[in-house]
Amino acid sequence: MLSNGFFNRNTSRQALLRSWVPLIVLAMPLKLFAGQLISAPSGAMPLGQLPIADQVGAISGNPAACHQVLSKSDRFRMSYWGSTGLYAELGDLKNFEDEVDALVDILDDTTRVDANEADDVRNRFNALLVELGESGYMKTNIDVGLPLLPMAFHHEVLKGNLCLNAGVRAQFKGSVLDDELTVSVPDNNFTVEFDSNSSLFLKSAVLKEFGLSYSRKIFHSDHIKFPGEMIFGTRLNFYSMELSRQVILFESFDNDDVGDVISDEYDQNQVTSSSIGLDVGALWRADKYQLGLTIANINEPDFDFGDLGINCNTLTTNAQQLNCAAAQSFVASGDITQQDTHTMESLMIMDAAYYIKPNWVLGVSYDLADYTDPAGDDLQYFNIGTRYYPSSRWIPAWRLGYRSNQVGQELSSVQMGTTLFGVFNFDVLYGLDDTEVDDDSIPRNLGVSFGFQQML
Repeated sequence: MLSNGFFNRNTSRQALLRSWVPLIVLAMPLKLFAGQLISAPSGAMPLGQLPIADQVGAISGNPAACHQVLSKSDRFRMSYWGSTGLYAELGDLKNFEDEVDALVDILDDTTRVDANEADDVRNRFNALLVELGESGYMKTNIDVGLPLLPMAFHHEVLKGNLCLNAGVRAQFKGSVLDDELTVSVPDNNFTVEFDSNSSLFLKSAVLKEFGLSYSRKIFHSDHIKFPGEMIFGTRLNFYSMELSRQVILFESFDNDDVGDVISDEYDQNQVTSSSIGLDVGALWRADKYQLGLTIANINEPDFDFGDLGINCNTLTTNAQQLNCAAAQSFVASGDITQQDTHTMESLMIMDAAYYIKPNWVLGVSYDLADYTDPAGDDLQYFNIGTRYYPSSRWIPAWRLGYRSNQVGQELSSVQMGTTLFGVFNFDVLYGLDDTEVDDDSIPRNLGVSFGFQQML
């Protein structure tokens, strides 16, 4: 517990507001942040991981797509700038900032607070803290593409195609670790103090990845009923991941700049590790349809977070020691673990596409099992969408899709996109689940993605 009277009748309104900055930040993500990784590259987002031949960005999905992004006459193809995207997700907060403001007004009242009034304030705060612990989170994901990548080229000696893709992905999630608010009424009854270990819990991940794919046709059928070809692909991924976990006691924001506190704790707790992942994929392609299967991260590479709540007495600042002590408390209560590892779990993805016309396709993809992202959230996506490319590059292409997470928060969204001049891709994701902020209804998730690439 805090021992210096975190909430105190003589504390100024400014100090109180600064103490609650983490909660107010969580309530206003669209004003202060933009923030789960977009699940497919720009130009394909409404179709999920579906490997469409005219999208060179499909290389980052099913490894077998490396074969079909080159036409028979092509020997080389590349992007001008890889997909860059931003995604934000918000917990179902339901206007909790109104309750925070009301309680701050009560604590800032110049009239004397007796024990009964203090108990009422404590009960209101505890109810709010429990709600924040259940629903108070905000998540931000960023994808950054690289110039010229992805790229594909045909290799005569290997009798197949080689593809390169690379990028940087970042994910940040802030949630609330709630702890009961206690009240202390001294004998003189002139000062009422409120104490709590409630904290902001931050999980951060920065992933740098480089992938080398090889794919080739392994079977061709001229059967009158089942003509088509089978394509096989494999990809070796090189990963470098920077992970950090932070417990930031609300009190830490009282006398220090918010950014400085988070930055100091991040540097102290950050751990970088490297690993290799292996993907394989298969694709059956016919004139009117295609069927695909991807198995990602077969070897399930692991990446470690830094330990929490250890060697608190060796830390240099009072804020760091208080945060470390709070982390120890939450480890003891089982709310968090002292050690944590993120595993890129093996994932199987099925996809299918039907070509209504050569330039108009309907597609679907589905994750056959759930998996966990670096923030610890459960994901399992179902995507369905359609895409149309006109014969002229002067006419904008369009895409429309629907995405639903089958586990975890179970959020769903619509996805829309366009391609201009056959080069510039722009896609947006709009959540279908709402929450209330400042008495306004806003979607709980939003995303945007763009990129430049060569088209077939």
